[in-house]
Amino acid sequence: MYGFKDIVRSSPLLDGVEYRDGAAVLTFRETADGLSSGDGKPLSGFSVAGEDRRFHPATATVNPDGVGVTVRSEAVPSPVAVRYGWANFTREANLVNSAGLPAAPFRTDEWPLPTDDDL
Repeated sequence: MYGFKDIVRSSPLLDGVEYRDGAAVLTFRETADGLSSGDGKPLSGFSVAGEDRRFHPATATVNPDGVGVTVRSEAVPSPVAVRYGWANFTREANLVNSAGLPAAPFRTDEWPLPTDDDL
């Protein structure tokens, strides 16, 4: 309508997750020209859990394709769930797309939360 082209309409959105080789491989849509850290530091704000449902801080790297992120933790040899930005008032979450739009917090699990009974 206004003649603008190539406008990124959204923050990165989680599209899927695959667990393999001791890591979680996340794929995203709305990446524009690729994902990166918004502050030039390594990606942060990720945690993973195994079957015991205990989350541990994890390292994360953008995959060479620019639309995926690989997440792993030495404390979790076989992850089954990932959370990102999943803490009150976190400043650590720094995943952005090439337009600088930040990824919103997300989780791949559907486990009950401690506050679910409060509803």
